Amino acid sequence: MGASTAAFDHVSHMTTTRRAQLRARALQVISEQCWHPQFDEDALAGVLDVSRKTLDRTFSEGESVAYAIGRARVQRVRRSLLCGQCRSVRVASEAAGFTSLGAMKFHFRRVFDETPLQLQRRLRHQENDVSSAPRWSHGATGAWL
Repeated sequence: MGASTAAFDHVSHMTTTRRAQLRARALQVISEQCWHPQFDEDALAGVLDVSRKTLDRTFSEGESVAYAIGRARVQRVRRSLLCGQCRSVRVASEAAGFTSLGAMKFHFRRVFDETPLQLQRRLRHQENDVSSAPRWSHGATGAWL
């Protein structure tokens, strides 16, 4: 009984290692290809050359494959809005691979706990705070203000 238990543990460990490697590769592919509107769970399984069932099992602990794809896409949207690359939420959403603005807003709120509009308002508020802040200057008295 001891020998079979050791063999089972070894196989179990290999499965865990294989799943971790497959998950890491899947997340890499998601990051690289999520901006394609047709990219979905089936496309990912095809790129990885695994069945959809194997892919689902790989993501069974933690987030789902669909959530990982949605998260990667909203991260792209958020980066576009934060760096000023894109001021339009709709354009940023489409560039990130979303075919529906409603789906993007759903995922964005789920991942970041705010809507894209709230993010934009917060950014504008921060820009206004910075632009209205007193400037440091060398005043007439010679003191730094």
